[in-house]
Amino acid sequence: MNDSELYEKNVNKDINLDNLYKALVECFSVILCGFATGKLNLISQREIKGLDVFVRTFSLPCVIFLSLAQLDFSSINWSFLGSILVSKSIVFVCVIIVTCILSRPIHLGKLGLFAVFCTQSNDFALGYPILKALYDQENPNYPSYVYLLAPISLAVLNPIAYVLLEIGKFNGETNSNNESKNINESPVHESVNLSLPEETRNRNNVESDENTQSRNYQSDTKSDFKLFFAVIVNIFTNPVMLMTFLGMLGNLFYTYIEFIGVVLNAFASVFSTTALFVLGLRMVANTHKLKGNALVTSGILIITKLLVLPLVTREIVSLLHTGKNATETLNLSTFGFMYGTFPTAPMVFVLSAQYDIEVDSVPSSLVVCTFLSAPLMYISAKMIFMDFLPNDDYIEKLQSFAFNVGVVGIPFGIWLIILFIANKSFSKLPHKITGFLIISQIIICIGVALLPIREFFKPWSTYIQFSFLAFGIYSSRLWTCFLAITLVLLQSRSLCFVLKLIPALNILAWGIPAIFVIAENFAFTNGHFGSLTNPNFYIGKFQSGVTLFLLIISFIGTIVSLILQHRYQLRFAKYFNLIQEVNSDDVKEERETSIGDNSRDTTSQLCKGSCSKTTDIEEILSENNSNLCSGSCKKESVCPSEFNCTPAEREMCEETIKQYNATTLNENIDEDHEDRQILRHIVLLLLLIMSMFVNLMLSIWTLVVEDAISGVYIELLFLNVILNIGQVFITFAVFGFNSKILFVSITNRWRKFFYGAESIVLTPVTELGFETTHVCHQFIAHHLQNCEKEIAKPKRLKLRLYKACFKGKTLVSWLQTKRLAKDEVEAIQYASHLLEGRVLRHIENRHHFENSDLLYTFKS
Repeated sequence: MNDSELYEKNVNKDINLDNLYKALVECFSVILCGFATGKLNLISQREIKGLDVFVRTFSLPCVIFLSLAQLDFSSINWSFLGSILVSKSIVFVCVIIVTCILSRPIHLGKLGLFAVFCTQSNDFALGYPILKALYDQENPNYPSYVYLLAPISLAVLNPIAYVLLEIGKFNGETNSNNESKNINESPVHESVNLSLPEETRNRNNVESDENTQSRNYQSDTKSDFKLFFAVIVNIFTNPVMLMTFLGMLGNLFYTYIEFIGVVLNAFASVFSTTALFVLGLRMVANTHKLKGNALVTSGILIITKLLVLPLVTREIVSLLHTGKNATETLNLSTFGFMYGTFPTAPMVFVLSAQYDIEVDSVPSSLVVCTFLSAPLMYISAKMIFMDFLPNDDYIEKLQSFAFNVGVVGIPFGIWLIILFIANKSFSKLPHKITGFLIISQIIICIGVALLPIREFFKPWSTYIQFSFLAFGIYSSRLWTCFLAITLVLLQSRSLCFVLKLIPALNILAWGIPAIFVIAENFAFTNGHFGSLTNPNFYIGKFQSGVTLFLLIISFIGTIVSLILQHRYQLRFAKYFNLIQEVNSDDVKEERETSIGDNSRDTTSQLCKGSCSKTTDIEEILSENNSNLCSGSCKKESVCPSEFNCTPAEREMCEETIKQYNATTLNENIDEDHEDRQILRHIVLLLLLIMSMFVNLMLSIWTLVVEDAISGVYIELLFLNVILNIGQVFITFAVFGFNSKILFVSITNRWRKFFYGAESIVLTPVTELGFETTHVCHQFIAHHLQNCEKEIAKPKRLKLRLYKACFKGKTLVSWLQTKRLAKDEVEAIQYASHLLEGRVLRHIENRHHFENSDLLYTFKS
């Protein structure tokens, strides 16, 4: 009997998922009610804290005690509990290692907090009702596992996190105390000590060293004991741990103390509703706008918790064969997968606030994770309990779904190409690599969209359709890896080095997939492509093996490159801040004049003093720049000495950069930072890593057990269609809404056609309204000088340094701070009057006033 037959036999055909739907609606309706209550301030923070104390100290412990005291331990599969421990431990350790590699300096408290976030589930308030709705009829013992699974984290993994959190907190205290301890090393103390006789000085130094060592030893001993004691206290005073122990003990004598259950049941009966309501209340204070690195951190944590943990749990349970037979093992593996999809427990927020670690990203991640888990749990449960036969119509539905994804994805990809052409992104790095990635993703969609032609033009149509699809998938994975490598090289080497590397990357990214596709076509001649049913792997194990090979290379290469890029970025940030300080100091020494007459290249600042070996050629070369470095400074900057460039290589590098600048320096990009959009590319790579991870798991599954059809496998098939064939949707989510420059370009061309120039056309001064004139006169007379002094700063735009300019949103904020405007809308109107009245202008006269990062300056 194969796995699919076992699965069909085991699954109850009459199972009703309406119970799950009702449980989800019930749970999240209570959460939303709590959230609305908090938003309307109907309950104060003190009252919320009181409810939280009641839930954690009284209600939850009673639920745990009653459940364990009445549980039949003879029916518990302890091997399954061990496999869950192994799964959580693997994710726990991996999160610590990855965070340790990425974090500089290493923050031990952050390691522990992130590890808890990815392994601690909301088992009691949210998990148990859902499991009860799913398994109450089929496997009534499964929901009770929650009361044994939760203590696994609390008793084994969380103490490790507590140790890391306490050490991090302790290190913060000792660092502050070291300053007072090092008084004996101060110059004043040293000068006093030198005035003493030599013998006295030596004796004092020896005694001082002995005392210092003695104090340090005693301090370290006390600190270790204090840390150990704190962890032990946290474990045994935790109400959940205490009641777990008492519940297992009470299981032996519950028949004699059954009357206690009447009292405890009064507290336990209100747990679920109260806990979910408090969770909603807590979310109000935890909703922060995620930006920058906080957004990346939150995304990684949520993906790890909702996607990586369920897959790892399912694989570990299957590999360890925790069931008595194949049927039970399959049931437990799907149960483990479902258990892994539960959102993170609110306890993480408490730890974040208590230790003051990631107070912005972690609470917000908790909120997003909770709401994203709802559709994921429902879809997972529905797939798990789908009663499909191996040859049933799910293949037809899968093909239809893939076809729809491909057809819809083509216009999305075309839109991205239009944006990149309009924004001239194909001429820049790393956008050029991203453009090649988009092309490969469009080829995937075309390959899937050609599915219907196989029925009419056999066998060559099959070859054509398969070649498009396989070539696009393989090349997209390689371009993902090359994009990550490009980010590293842009940060660690130079633009010139990357530009010279582009031809080689093109040969590899297009050539290797072509070789594999040709080999696969030759291997399956005469149109015999296996079953040709699975759109993920048309030719079965052979294609999954090739895919697995390329995935492993791309997956490892992308992750390693992102880690290196992060390390180099942290190192470069210090250097860049120093350059900014030098530029600011130099600008302050000069007399500020008109922005148009005094904008100049940043390299005139960089070339003052000694040459920096980390300065790249792109930072010192410009066709329109008359202030180039000369002599040895220029040669050092063109090719840093550590790379041992020859004079010919320097000249070639200079010529390459000049050609690159000819297509990029004249672009109308109105941002005060380099327009490489590094953060967007990092987010894109993280999402594509998730896509590769799912594809990797599916490839391994197909190679090992090709015929094992289960609900989780079917769910992975559909998920892989979205994340693999629909990669273009991921890229669109990151870059598809960046259409502002496209419309600006259209507007500029419209202005040039009608007015003969791309500059904005303002109302003539003689036709300005009274309100505009009055606002401008008042601002010039009373606020202009102070405003210019407070917000006008030197800004670097591409290779030019502009004096006394500011962002539009900075002026809006300043107007509200000085109470010249009541709110943002009024501040924008006020600034628009100033622009119409010629008090301020856009640095290139191309935009009206906007509350954005566009740069403006006051007219002199």
